[in-house]
Order: sequence, then structure tokens, then C-alpha cells
Amino acid sequence: AQVARTPNALAAALDGEKLTYEELNRRANKLAHYLQTLGVGPEARVGVLLERSLESIVALLAIFKAGGVYVPLDPQQPAERLHYMMADAGLTVLLTHTRFEELWSSLPLSAQVVCLNVERHEVEKQSADNPVSSISPANLAYVIYTSGSTGRPKGVAGSHEAIAGLCVEIQQFF
Repeated sequence: AQVARTPNALAAALDGEKLTYEELNRRANKLAHYLQTLGVGPEARVGVLLERSLESIVALLAIFKAGGVYVPLDPQQPAERLHYMMADAGLTVLLTHTRFEELWSSLPLSAQVVCLNVERHEVEKQSADNPVSSISPANLAYVIYTSGSTGRPKGVAGSHEAIAGLCVEIQQFF
């Protein structure tokens, strides 16, 4: 709805880089379609091993549009912690860059690794139309890892319904 109302309005900006709502939607749609070709849909967990950037925002939105489950992985975390989280999360796809290869290449991952800086041309070939997904409010939206009281990270999952409820509460508060 926001894209239709104000396509040229600023949606996000970071370090001098800017995206309008139309640009953000187009980029997220293309990546979402690509993720769907890799089997991403309801309950499919997609790890995002990227620095905080506009690209990571595009990735998050694309995962939701594809119907997948967002699993954030901070490349600044210790490798051992990241290895544990990637294995524990049961990733279907890992979105990353080649510069982080040392953090995932030695792992016996069953996930499809998508290096966005290498596969950008394949993503660009995808449709810019909004993708269709069969998710329901009860489907998982994300899995985030806490420090865990045992010293090992513990995954905490949230549904689309929970996110929608939080958004409504925040909107009412402000």
C-alpha cells in the first residue's frame, strides 16, 4: 500500500545510500522470487549473514515476501557462536557475501548458500511483481538467538501473528 501511495518517497537510508519505497519493493520482490525458486516458503529458514545495510533490509523483506523464516546472523559474532546457530537453525538457504566465506565454508551445511555479490545477476532476472506466498498468521516469521542461560545460544521463534500484534500495539502507542 505504501509503495502504491508514495513510490518515490524515501523508505530507507544508511551511510549516504537511499532506497525509495518503489526501489525497496522491486529489489525485495526480485530476491523473494529467487528465494522461492530455491524452495523457500512457509517454515523454510533463511539465514542472513550480512552486515547491517540496506541490502540486509532488502533480504529481510524478501524472506517475508517469499514466505520464509528470517534468521539473523551477525558476522561480528564469534565464529563458534555463528556455527552453532547455523547448525541449530536448520537453514534452508544462507544469504551472505563471499567476504564472509570463512564463517560458513568449513561447515557441513545442508543449506543452499547464496552469495548475493556473486548471484546478483540471477536475482536481477527475476520478476519485480509481488510474489504469492501461502503463509498464514501462525507460520514462523523469525528465529533469533539469545545468549542463553546455559552459555549456548538459544533460538526464540516468533510468528507473523505476533509481529502483526506488536506493530498494532506500537502504532496505537505512537
